Amino acid sequence: MKRYSYTLCAIATSLVMAGCQSTEVQQSVDLTSTLDTNNKIVYTADFDVVNKDSTYPYIIELYKDKAPKYTTNLANEETLHDTDTFVTDIKNPILYAFKAEKPNGYSVIILPGGGYFGSAMQHEGFDTATYFNKLGFNAFVLKYRTPNKVDTIPLEDVDRAMEIIEERALEFNVDPNKVGVMGSSAGGHLAATYSAYAKRENSPAFTILMYPVITFDNAIASKSDSKKNLVGMPKDGSALEIKYSLEKQVTKDTPKTFIVLNADDDTPPLHSIYYMQALLKNNVNASLHIYPKGGHGFGFRENYKYHDMFLNELKTWLDREVLQEQK
Repeated sequence: MKRYSYTLCAIATSLVMAGCQSTEVQQSVDLTSTLDTNNKIVYTADFDVVNKDSTYPYIIELYKDKAPKYTTNLANEETLHDTDTFVTDIKNPILYAFKAEKPNGYSVIILPGGGYFGSAMQHEGFDTATYFNKLGFNAFVLKYRTPNKVDTIPLEDVDRAMEIIEERALEFNVDPNKVGVMGSSAGGHLAATYSAYAKRENSPAFTILMYPVITFDNAIASKSDSKKNLVGMPKDGSALEIKYSLEKQVTKDTPKTFIVLNADDDTPPLHSIYYMQALLKNNVNASLHIYPKGGHGFGFRENYKYHDMFLNELKTWLDREVLQEQK
């Protein structure tokens, strides 16, 4: 039986349920255009072309050597929007491999959010990866395809990313049995989907969900962009709705899970609460943190009011519930 932590703390109007090194940037091309004044890796519209030979991050086309099984038609070309470094109409999925300078043996696949119509590549992607590198985790940011209602596409991309990581495990100094998955918003839904449906030998070592979409039950998700963009609007109780209502897919084998969100999130906190209830019911190691204010999509932004508290609690959970397993 798996252990779980379940602690109640009052924080204003919310509920909390809870259980550096500097990274050396190695490169073979000039990254000047993609570094800000703080030496942060910045995603740009031409990032993949300008940095095609970079080793931090390595840029890997998911289907360069293997055609995808599922495809869709997108009318527009891939576009980077200035707001939140948001990329839409993604046709060519890319895996960005950020190798830790001093690896601790664990890795994480990072899935930015974007309502299944795009990906917030900076604060939910690249910034997340460099944070994990500082903790010793190898990090892999996945710019997955926009599904356009072909629901099998995002999960196929995560499966392919894991396959690539396994194929290049020696190169990236990765233990395939110690790879977790992390997602934000719709990326959280995708992370929970992968946690539910991954082939058992590829099941994540841990799952981290930031303000995730979880259920496709119309009582909560009738206006959800994530639901509409992934599956359309299937009938209540349909097989497709049940498949992607991930609180209904939790078992005793679901990976240990850390969840964080805000009480004033316009993506209803019930998504996370339902998932937490299912985790506890199945005796899964689980930790849920709900802060009073901050809305949706805070990611790894430093101006988020609870930024430091969130990172401290995440690091504590990783130290005690993930890393200590190898000791």
